[in-house]
Amino acid sequence: MKVLFLSLFAGLALGGCDGGDSQLVGGDGNFDTLTLSSSGGMPGPRREGDECDSMYPNLRTVTSSPATIAWDLCAWPTANVQHMAVAQGSRALTSAELATVKDALLQVHVGKSGLCGADKAVVTLDIQAHGGVGHYVDDFYGCQPAPAGRTFVTGIDWLESAVGKLVQ
Repeated sequence: MKVLFLSLFAGLALGGCDGGDSQLVGGDGNFDTLTLSSSGGMPGPRREGDECDSMYPNLRTVTSSPATIAWDLCAWPTANVQHMAVAQGSRALTSAELATVKDALLQVHVGKSGLCGADKAVVTLDIQAHGGVGHYVDDFYGCQPAPAGRTFVTGIDWLESAVGKLVQ
């Protein structure tokens, strides 16, 4: 019984939730450029004065050399800003911040978890690494066909969270 459980656990841990071969998207975590995009999901009411809404293609781009982050996104209202507004900017990253992104990238694997969700933004990842380019999409909507040219991945939420915290 223990052998069966360990075999099943190892198959899921190493093979991904769909039983296929699990492949790290970023390989060793090193990359030249990665761009996360998210839009859609449960639309909130668009109020008069809002510059954007949940359909805005929120972009965050991280470059490893030089270590920088750039963003173009729809920012939610805060105490200082009363309406949803387009926020754009860029800044240098510290080596520790870049390491956080690389660590989070190691959590992203090719595969599907079998989810068939609703009301979450569609998150895509474009990555240039090791002389190649990859185009991926979150498996949250894995019951639907992947958008043309994109491969489903699991673990993208880790990366999106790590990158999102760097936007200032």
